[in-house]
Amino acid sequence: MALASFSFELHRAPSSDLPFFMQGAFADFVSRSLQARPLLLIGLPGGHSLDGFYGGLGKRVPSKAHPHLFFFPVDERLVGMKDKENNGQALQNALRSSKLAHPKQVLRLDTSVSKKGGLAGARELDAYGQVLHQMAPEGADLLILGVGPDGHVASLFPKRKELDEEGADWLAVDDSPKPPARRATLPPAQIQSAREVWLVFRGKEKQKALVKFLDASVPVRDCPAKLALGAGRVVIWTDLQV
Repeated sequence: MALASFSFELHRAPSSDLPFFMQGAFADFVSRSLQARPLLLIGLPGGHSLDGFYGGLGKRVPSKAHPHLFFFPVDERLVGMKDKENNGQALQNALRSSKLAHPKQVLRLDTSVSKKGGLAGARELDAYGQVLHQMAPEGADLLILGVGPDGHVASLFPKRKELDEEGADWLAVDDSPKPPARRATLPPAQIQSAREVWLVFRGKEKQKALVKFLDASVPVRDCPAKLALGAGRVVIWTDLQV
């Protein structure tokens, strides 16, 4: 295997310990970033990559920093706003329980249109993109992305047309290979413009994805996690052998 020649930091720990170390790094990130900027925009994943991360997180981040943090889900399932499968709803609940952020600090895509049987339309996606852009014109301060077994991040899957999109607008996905089929996702450009990206490879089912990521011969179309390599700083978190 030809190892990739790009630069990144890699942190490895047992799965049970990984959240603790990530919490410490997150607290450090917040402290140093707020020295340069008054507000931080942070994208977080759905799924199970961050299991254990939110518990006690509010205590590890100085309370004076809490009001300066704003969050958004890096992709969304197009279900009702209060549906248990809605990533924005789950993120609000997790951050509130962690005592890190008020629900109003989570910027959510309006998915109520999905109740009418259609995808979130261009108007909703454009409005959401504008909100995020106004918050961070140069890109998100931090994206934490869980990496799937196939190397996907957010709702950007291998060999899919969404990987060819060059704009900064959020994308509607109407035939996702991972249920539910109807989703919305941040575009490749927003990953590449982020100041910092953390990629989480957690669980033995992610081993092949990590191997692909580290292999310089594997293109982005086969491992969308490699989109992160365009970001300002890349950090890998894993419980796997490298």
